[in-house]
Amino acid sequence: MENSLIKIAVVDDDELLTRLLAQYLSEIQRFEIAITALDGSEFIEKLKHTDKVPDIALIDLRMK
Repeated sequence: MENSLIKIAVVDDDELLTRLLAQYLSEIQRFEIAITALDGSEFIEKLKHTDKVPDIALIDLRMK
């Protein structure tokens, strides 16, 4: 079994929710926050420039 961390992206236009969810998930030993973003465009831009490609993306589908 591999011991690497599961990399997660959190994308939501609610800045407080994004921050709190990322903080909560980062406290779980198996998770690492790879990206946080406040909209889809920011998420895509950050994806282009990171070496931490997320395994899981939690994305709000009803962003403003």
